[in-house]
Amino acid sequence: MMLPLLAAAETEADASDPLAVGPQTAIPSEGSEEKAKSAAVASALRVIFLAIKHGVPTYNEGNPGACAAIYEVAAVAIVNLGTLLPQDVREPLSKALSQMKTEQDVQKRAWLLRRGLDSAANAMAAQQSSE
Repeated sequence: MMLPLLAAAETEADASDPLAVGPQTAIPSEGSEEKAKSAAVASALRVIFLAIKHGVPTYNEGNPGACAAIYEVAAVAIVNLGTLLPQDVREPLSKALSQMKTEQDVQKRAWLLRRGLDSAANAMAAQQSSE
């Protein structure tokens, strides 16, 4: 089941550029912190959508190591958005990244990261529905 926010993220991304993940949000100007946080959430959802879009078929084609690498890049990118994202979005990703470092089985690594991505997406969905 695709989360409604992930479906929305798919339609918002530039269809002509499969690598487009949204606006840059690194340095918000004064008075635009809420705008930057909103853009960071939209970007994070697009990153999660793209990671799952490419990770799932990669895993299903018998390459869980490559899938785990796709998910890892997405998780690191989202965590690196820092305080632009709430702690309950970053925490499951940070935890998954930490746990996967000690996991040797690539299938388990992929699933640890996937659960972290799903938790982060669910946290963002919960926040958006409460606003």
